[in-house]
This record gives sequence, C-alpha cells and structure tokens, in this order.
Amino acid sequence: MINFEKSRNIIITRFRPPIITGKHFINNLLIIKNLTTFRIIPQGNKQSLLQLIHEDDLIDAIILAIKKDFPGIYNVASNIIDFNKYIRSKYDINAKILVPMFILNLMIFFGNFFNSIKIYPRWLKAIIYNSKLDTTKIRKYLGWVPKFSTQDCIDQAFKMDKTN
Repeated sequence: MINFEKSRNIIITRFRPPIITGKHFINNLLIIKNLTTFRIIPQGNKQSLLQLIHEDDLIDAIILAIKKDFPGIYNVASNIIDFNKYIRSKYDINAKILVPMFILNLMIFFGNFFNSIKIYPRWLKAIIYNSKLDTTKIRKYLGWVPKFSTQDCIDQAFKMDKTN
C-alpha cells in the first residue's frame, strides 16, 4: 500500500471501527436494546464484552485524519465493557441464558435465509466474534479521544426506545 501511496502522491488512512451507534444508526441502538430482551450469552463467553463507537466520535476521527494527513491503519473505538454487568447494574436486567455455540451457529445459518430477521444473525456474529480494538495508536498519533463511552451509547439506545 505504501508503494501505491508514493506512486500517486496520496495519503491513505484506514479506520477499523466496532459497531457504530448514534441517531443515524438507530437500528443498531435498538438491536442493542433488544439484546437485553433476548437475554442471550454465547456459551463459553462468560463475559459479554462489548465495544461501540458513536457516529460523532467516528466523524471527529475522520476530520482529524484529513487535517493531519496521517497514513496508516487505526482502530477507532470507545472503551470495552462487560455488557451484561452494565445493564444488570444500571437497568436491573439480567441477561443470563447461556446458549451453546452450535445453536447460535444454526441461528446464524438459518437466519440468513429470512429477510425479516437477517439483521439478527449479523448481530450475533458481531457479538460472538467481536474483537477488542486497541486505540493506543490513534490516541497517540492523532490525539483522538472519544467523547462518548460504550455506556453512553447503550444509554442512548434505552432513551431512544422510550421516545419511539
């Protein structure tokens, strides 16, 4: 990629975000809310770790990259939390049903055939195979710090549910 950039005299910056939330991503917020209704935790994943980014924080990172011309790949995300611990403590919701991975994989496989529920298998995949994004590089080189925590994004999901 560096040769491509040099040969064309351009700078390419790539971002790797987790699940994006915000007012323009209302479906993502409502699905986060629905996860508390289903109360599902993939078996073997004792902690339901979740990392989100708010659309405003992602836009801020993009603007910084444009202004500062930093080439490279950057993880852009908020903090990592244990989703179940957070919703249990803040909203008194227990999401404790341990579902074996083979059942979740079947749900993902068959869910892809039905347009009305296609979004849920994708979310199950995102939750099961989520990665923990280290944002040290973007904080160090671009000086980017998110304004919204993962908890803020979840709280916004619960507020939107009440207003809709």
